[in-house]
Amino acid sequence: MQTTTSTTPWLIKDNKTLTTGKIVRRVILYVGLILVSLLYIYPLLMSLAMSLRTTEAIEADPFRLIPETFIWRNYVDLFSAIPFFTFVMNSLFLGFTVAIATAITSAIIGYSFAKFRWPGREICFTLCLMTMMLPAQIIQISQFIMFAQLNQIDSYVPLIAPALMGGSAFNIFLIRQFYRGVPKELSESAKIDGASELYIWWGIMLRMVMPMVLAIGIFAFLNSWNDFYNPLIYLNTERRFTLALGLRGFQHQTGTTWNLLMAGGLLSTVPTLAIFFAFQKYFMEGIQISSGLKG
Repeated sequence: MQTTTSTTPWLIKDNKTLTTGKIVRRVILYVGLILVSLLYIYPLLMSLAMSLRTTEAIEADPFRLIPETFIWRNYVDLFSAIPFFTFVMNSLFLGFTVAIATAITSAIIGYSFAKFRWPGREICFTLCLMTMMLPAQIIQISQFIMFAQLNQIDSYVPLIAPALMGGSAFNIFLIRQFYRGVPKELSESAKIDGASELYIWWGIMLRMVMPMVLAIGIFAFLNSWNDFYNPLIYLNTERRFTLALGLRGFQHQTGTTWNLLMAGGLLSTVPTLAIFFAFQKYFMEGIQISSGLKG
């Protein structure tokens, strides 16, 4: 007759009871993880508390986590203080446009670097990687002058144009590595069957790296949604402002309207959370694949 133990599951490893030393180390690990998680949760709780208080109360006691009085009207006043829906629609338009353009162009450029042999391929790829070492601020002046000469200041063109070239060298590098990991026998057998190069890329190769392509698109959307620096430089008209730039209107010379700013900041996280949970499967697959890159 088999006997069962009442040992707690988290104390069992490989069907053997953990020793006291291992239990202590595991408890210390869990406590450490909880403390680290609190470092990330605390700012969110503080933002929520500040969004439900008055500006005067926040300035008097900014670190209070439980409001004296819950002022839910702050979320109503937010929509009358700024054109919140307009800013959200602008950010969504830019986010989805940048995400789709980045995913498609990085997949095409990465395929060219991985599977085609053309003169100067390695030199171009090396130059592409070298751009990763340059901070964006270094080339910002030359980019601004270029778009100014093209009469594209105060438009979305400067914000979308980089996505039409893969978004960043890191995206191209990731896609190239995954393409190189796909067995070449797949494309060779397709060529024997008479498949065109376009069909091989669209029907075979792209499907093999689709989790990474979707992950790159999600990252591109998040970066565009949270971007404050580039819209601040290129956008001048309020009706074109993104949400990140529009919330800056609560900061003025006489002070900052902290309660409305925090309310807007919390609401701005809703679309990003929705995108994450909607594509969580592909996002996690892309992360798992990126941890095992093949050279």
